[in-house]
Amino acid sequence: MPFVPNKEAGRDWLSGFMRRRQDLSIRKPQATSLSRATSFNKHNDDSFFDNVDVELHLREAHWLQSALQYLPQGRLFHHILSFQEFILRNISSVVPLLVLLDQPISLAGYVRQRSVDFASSFVTDRQ
Repeated sequence: MPFVPNKEAGRDWLSGFMRRRQDLSIRKPQATSLSRATSFNKHNDDSFFDNVDVELHLREAHWLQSALQYLPQGRLFHHILSFQEFILRNISSVVPLLVLLDQPISLAGYVRQRSVDFASSFVTDRQ
């Protein structure tokens, strides 16, 4: 691997990395509308997380312990796809989902108000 003075990875490093990690793919970024880009500001971000905090305090996480049987527990964070994007798109009709594992890991996300089984459609396994 050649030395690059500005410490950026070159094309040869990227091709070698992608050859070693065939489970990954290079994605083309999607266009973002001007209205969506300008509405992502500190005020909207703060109000969103204030609402999340209120909802998480209102509901108890005990009833959701059974949700763990629907989620893959081995590589959980590798399987969850873009929950944050899902939250932003479906903020009007969501129910809080707080998954507590036996390990010191917690994942807070949101799913639509159908059932816990709905979370499994956002979980993939690319093995």
